[in-house]
Amino acid sequence: MRRELRDHLGELLAGAMVDPARVPPLHWLRAYCHLVAARGETLAPLHEVLRRCIETADAFPFDPVGAAGPALVGLGLLELRRGGEAVRGNRILLALAHDGWDLEVLEEHRDDLGEATLKARAFWDALRRVYERAAGPAQGLEEVLARAATLFNTGLYFEFHETLEGYWMGHAKGPTREFLQGLIQIAIGCYQIFRHNPGGALAQFQKGLEKVEGLGDHYLGLELRDFLAAVRTCRDAVAALGQAPLPDIDSRLIPKLRTSRLKSP
Repeated sequence: MRRELRDHLGELLAGAMVDPARVPPLHWLRAYCHLVAARGETLAPLHEVLRRCIETADAFPFDPVGAAGPALVGLGLLELRRGGEAVRGNRILLALAHDGWDLEVLEEHRDDLGEATLKARAFWDALRRVYERAAGPAQGLEEVLARAATLFNTGLYFEFHETLEGYWMGHAKGPTREFLQGLIQIAIGCYQIFRHNPGGALAQFQKGLEKVEGLGDHYLGLELRDFLAAVRTCRDAVAALGQAPLPDIDSRLIPKLRTSRLKSP
């Protein structure tokens, strides 16, 4: 997946993880991807996508569908099509006053649609897990961390980084800032494992451990003792492989984040 699209989806998820009002764009994306995967083509009738959105809305304790226009504009990846006419961006808001539209992914993103579909499924599942336990916006950093743990534990390491980066760069100070940066670096280490980059994984694990160690067994609602032990075990397993392919690592060695608020999946 191209970096531009990866970053855009990560930003959308970061917002949706902390504020249910920002869930609809990803809910529409998941519904669209589900339909086009089943149909085997990139064009899907708008009313069928809406029906799929409504059918899966019960997975959330609030309305994740929202209004079609703002959701599609906020998503920024789909356009309306009817005959030879194509409408994207803010023009969607006016076009939806008329019937008969289809939805299609923008041409510049069609080569990435398969990966975007996998992301949309993973994002939807992560959001569902989070909002099973918390129906409203996140209240403070500890709640953000509790929700972000779901991303870490489902392998969405880049998106975990996106969710915490704003707090690390813009709000946190002192030990909390160091702690957040360390968690992000550990997540990037896990990400590098699946990118087959042992050197990158080892470097990030070491940087992260240096920042997170020494804060006790619990910090900001996260349980650190077992987590850090697992990070060290994973680091040592990566180092022991040398030049061997990283996928040979037992998936059970990948660390998990545990919190007092959010059960790990």
